Amino acid sequence: MSPRLLVTFVLASMLSALPSGTALAQDTADTLANTAPVIEQLRFEGTQAFATWSTDNAQTTVAVLDGQLQEDSGRPINEPTLFVDHLAVNVDPATGAGSFTVLGATVPLEPGQFGIDAQLRNAFVMKDATLEGATCALPGGEDCEFFTEDVSVSVTWTGRDGITSSAFVFRDIESDFRYVFRAQGTLREAIAEGSIIGDDDLISGPSTDADIGRTSNSDILWMRPG
Repeated sequence: MSPRLLVTFVLASMLSALPSGTALAQDTADTLANTAPVIEQLRFEGTQAFATWSTDNAQTTVAVLDGQLQEDSGRPINEPTLFVDHLAVNVDPATGAGSFTVLGATVPLEPGQFGIDAQLRNAFVMKDATLEGATCALPGGEDCEFFTEDVSVSVTWTGRDGITSSAFVFRDIESDFRYVFRAQGTLREAIAEGSIIGDDDLISGPSTDADIGRTSNSDILWMRPG
């Protein structure tokens, strides 16, 4: 799997630890008042299992992360987490009219609900979750109906081939904004199968992309007052 996909879900776990939008806005306002830069630092080290199922009009992703997350100089925390994301698009090619539906959840995991083999040979997750969703009209995407859906997630990963190494650095630097993300780790390609059963089964057959990996990541967000 490409380094981009390796990074995606580790980054998602890191960003989930940032303050809420309201809290971050307040922090930023306070910082601006004090004319000091805003600096957020996050580090993650641990294992992950990732899988995605793609069709012509839908994509579903399941990821399990297990490791230590440290924010700024605080104490590292270890909270295994399940990520589920689903996107489906239904559009009439002739008119461009239709809709898209998004579903997602970030759910803490307990022992017995997941496992990632230390040799990256296999992994599993079994967890009930409540997905938050929205269906929005196209074109525009502004007329939306929001809802929740209870699902049962059951996915197993089986590793194949050997273990490979990867490294990735992403930088976004502007005059008043800097973001740097670094990741390195080892991966074993895998096949994932299972179900996400709610109103419908969101996945079917083997995954189109999957791996089991071990990662070490850090990111720094720096914002300067205007």
